[in-house]
Amino acid sequence: TLEAAGTWLMATDYKDVQKQRALQGWCGYPGCSHKLVGQGADAKFRISVAQRRVYSMKGRKYVCSDGCHVASRLFAATIQDYRPFAAGTPLPAQTP
Repeated sequence: TLEAAGTWLMATDYKDVQKQRALQGWCGYPGCSHKLVGQGADAKFRISVAQRRVYSMKGRKYVCSDGCHVASRLFAATIQDYRPFAAGTPLPAQTP
């Protein structure tokens, strides 16, 4: 599961996963199976006419939707900046 993978990942690893998925045309959030469609890599802002708002695209170019952006940020916040098993803690139990 995604939560189990989070015990093995560092924050930089997760950023790499997001970039690799986006380069392959998939949403950068690993829990999503949608393709990136209509995402402009050069876009700096997104205009929502319905909500009459302008959104910054900073950090959103690797995900397919606002929901995936929020979910990805929440997951990224749970990941350590170091590898837990490299800091002297025991390895997580592997499931068969």
